[in-house]
Parts: sequence; C-alpha cells; structure tokens
Amino acid sequence: MCRWFAYISPSEPCLLEDVLVNAAHSLSKQVHEHYLPELFSRPSNGQDEKASREDILGKNTSFNIDGLGVVWYTSTRHEFVDLSIDSLYPIQYKTLLHPMSDANFLSLCANTSSLTCFGHIRAATSVSGVPTLSETNCHPFCKGKFSIMHNGTIAHFKAIRREIMALLGEEEAAWIQGNTDSETLAALFYTYLGEETGKGGKAVHEHVHDVEVLKKVLTRTIVDVIRIQKRVMEQKNEPVEPSTINLAISDGKVLLCCRFRNHPTDHPPSLYYSTTAGKTLNRKFPGHPDGEDEIFVDHFTGKTHGEQCERDHGTHVIVASEPTTYKLEEWTLVEKNSFLIVDSEGNVTMESIVGN
Repeated sequence: MCRWFAYISPSEPCLLEDVLVNAAHSLSKQVHEHYLPELFSRPSNGQDEKASREDILGKNTSFNIDGLGVVWYTSTRHEFVDLSIDSLYPIQYKTLLHPMSDANFLSLCANTSSLTCFGHIRAATSVSGVPTLSETNCHPFCKGKFSIMHNGTIAHFKAIRREIMALLGEEEAAWIQGNTDSETLAALFYTYLGEETGKGGKAVHEHVHDVEVLKKVLTRTIVDVIRIQKRVMEQKNEPVEPSTINLAISDGKVLLCCRFRNHPTDHPPSLYYSTTAGKTLNRKFPGHPDGEDEIFVDHFTGKTHGEQCERDHGTHVIVASEPTTYKLEEWTLVEKNSFLIVDSEGNVTMESIVGN
C-alpha cells in the first residue's frame, strides 16, 4: 500500500522541507521504514478482533518505490488572472526517483511553504499483471482547484473499469491520463461534484467551503463503486473482494479524508491525524520531531533553529498514513470506515461513513 501526508491550516504555513523531509520518519523516509502505533492493539469500531498481525503488516509495510507526488497551494495565479479573492490553485511535482535522491524535490521543499500541501509515495498495484510506473500514475490527481490522493485498491478494477467509465462526464473521462484505479475514482468524484453543484466541469474551479458537499459526493462515489462491484461479480458468479479507500481531497481551503474497507473484520491501511504535530515539525518553534535532545541545523547556512517563538503556532491539521513525529500523544488513529473533516477554520470532526 502507498503512504500519504496532508497538512492544512487557515493561517500557519509549513515549510515543505520540515513536514516532508527533515524528520527521521517523514514521508520521504517511509519508502521502507514504518511506524504504526496503536494499530495492533486497538480494534477499529470493535469489528477487528479477528484481524491478524500479518494482515495488518501486509497492508502497511510495502516498499513504496514506485513514484512520488507533491502538491502545494498558492495564490500566485490570482496576481495575474482575474480570479476570486481567495483563489488558490495546486502546484504539482511528480517523479519516479527516490525522494531522498531527487535533488529537484529536495531543493523545492527547502524553499517552498504553503498553508496546504499533499505528499504521496506510491506502491504500485497491477491492472493487467505488471504495474505501470509513470509520472502520470503518481498521485495526487489535480483538476482545477482540487487535489485527490489515495492509498488502497479498488477490488476487481479490471472487471468494473468500463462500467465506471460509462458514468464519467465527457470532460472527466478525457482528463484521465494514466491507468490506475485511483485516477478513475478521482474522475468519478469530479463528475459527481459537477452534478451535485449543478456546475458540471466548472465545479472544480470553485471552492466548496461547505465540506458537507464534498462528503456527500465522496459517499456517493464509494457506494456506487461497491454497487458496481457486487453486480458485475454476481454476473460472473465470482466472490466479491473488499475495496480499500484511504483518501484525501482538498481545494486548498478544506480537507476531507476517509479510512475505509468494506469488510467486517479486516483493517484498512493505517491513517492518523494530529492538531499539534505541526508545531513539533516547524523549525521556528521549540521541540524536534525526532526527540527532545535534537536540534534543527539548516544545511544551507549551518545555523540552528528552534528558539522560543514569541507567538503560538497557528491552528492546523495533519492527516497521514503514519505519524511523522515520535511523540505518540500528538497522534490519533482514525477509526475504520470514518470520515475526517476539516473546515475552512481548521475545525476537525469525525463521522462514520454511512451507506457502506
């Protein structure tokens, strides 16, 4: 399974190097290193007592070597194009190089900050026998203001792909560049977003400050995919395998995530959130993600950081496949089959996924 990281704040920008690179267990190091607190000892929604340690490890300890993608939001386009006052658009960077061996990625992270960023490292799955490694198959998948990234697998994707494609709008079908289940799932979400808002393809160019709209659209997307799977596999007289959907969606202002697997006992891959770890990761504030005795040393200037900041760190939320600081108290495991919702003010709510 893949690994991903999302940061969002209404007021406190993060330096991409701090949140994606510097920490000993940053996303860039999760290619082959894994940290999974509480996952083995805490059943999800009381349903997973029978889930084995091997099953959990199998969903969370892949070598994530099949591509890297990063998105960060900026208002730069607003300075040159007549857009709404709060217009944010995502910038993408995708590569097949190892994160810590990609000089362009490291330079970008060292000199870029944003109020909202996504990072994703891929463990490719196969549609037709051999995984396709290409930058177009790297997450996140962006359309207009929106970005989507996925960790998991749409079961029986090869068998149901044509039926899903038939549901897509013309613009969304043409938007697909790769051959992954994740990008097709994103296209279905974007299609339904246009239908729900009544704005068609233009919907992705407008902020949806009411994250309830996104939740409604994502619920419909998940339910329809599962419905198609059941129908197609019943027609083939074959058993239906469960799907795994750990997803993050943002327009730069709000964030919607889910941790989902439609199976009574199986765990989805791990997913955690924090409303305090951003301070630990931010070099301007006291503390260090690797331990109290560690200090930040800027590799450009050689100067140390982390002196007492005169103000409080701003409201923020991090959602990630694995914790990126080793302060266990900073992280909470997202429950199985749940939405995690962050509104434009940074308020967090958790709700069960209804209709699964």
